[in-house]
Amino acid sequence: MRVRWHASGHRAAAVLAVAALAGATAPAPAHDFWITASTYAPARGEPVLLRLFVGEHLEGMAVPRIAEWFERFDVQSAGGRLEVAGIEGGDPAGFFYAASPGAHVVGYQGEPEPIALEVMAFREHLRRKGAEGVLAGGQRGAPPPPLPPAGAMVHERFARCAKVLIAAQGSVEGFARRLGLPLELVPQSDPSHGGEVRVALLFRGRPLAGALVEVWLRRGEAPAGAARTGADGEVTLRLETGSPSLITAFHVVPAAVPAADFDSYWASLMLAPVAAGAP
Repeated sequence: MRVRWHASGHRAAAVLAVAALAGATAPAPAHDFWITASTYAPARGEPVLLRLFVGEHLEGMAVPRIAEWFERFDVQSAGGRLEVAGIEGGDPAGFFYAASPGAHVVGYQGEPEPIALEVMAFREHLRRKGAEGVLAGGQRGAPPPPLPPAGAMVHERFARCAKVLIAAQGSVEGFARRLGLPLELVPQSDPSHGGEVRVALLFRGRPLAGALVEVWLRRGEAPAGAARTGADGEVTLRLETGSPSLITAFHVVPAAVPAADFDSYWASLMLAPVAAGAP
């Protein structure tokens, strides 16, 4: 079923409306968010169509392009930085033309969105994302942030930090390009042919230690691999060839505004390794 989205609607209301029309339960807003491409290795001048998804385990709902929902949506390459073009309310959410060879890194930074969870649900939310340590020892040696009493609500603001790596004309030169997203996954070794790949996780440009990073290969299945970042903010993950691989990470800190208790950041990086010897 195709559903028309309206820019004037609120994000949560739009998700609920789509779910109701589809006869399904609405997904929690703070789920993984990722970008897919019509091709991950475009020829010179070939258009690359970009779609946005929210969900879990590579199963998600398409998200349209709504300008007020994101702070930035752009692509960076050796030729510089360009805004991703698109039609308001459209799915695909944008497109660009790969005019030169090498890595074209697309980034999407969402506007912070509010969500409220009961205290126990919030604890479970952190446990599932491997971030329960924030309640045990705080951040960088700070005391643990206080939580409301049992039964009360925890107010969180979450932001999407999604990327996809496009190998224009089969080249990934420049694959380690940083976009400056608040939470960002950056390949540290050539990911083009799969196998073991080193990935760095940066929070506001600095290596983030102790965070759980997961890789997803097949829809509806558990992660194919997971590891916590070391002191250098890096992990080594194994990717398969021939199909896209989604890498995700999560980080939460005490909120920077009085209206919320916590700020959370959801990072993703979509890669599509090719078989060895393929162009």
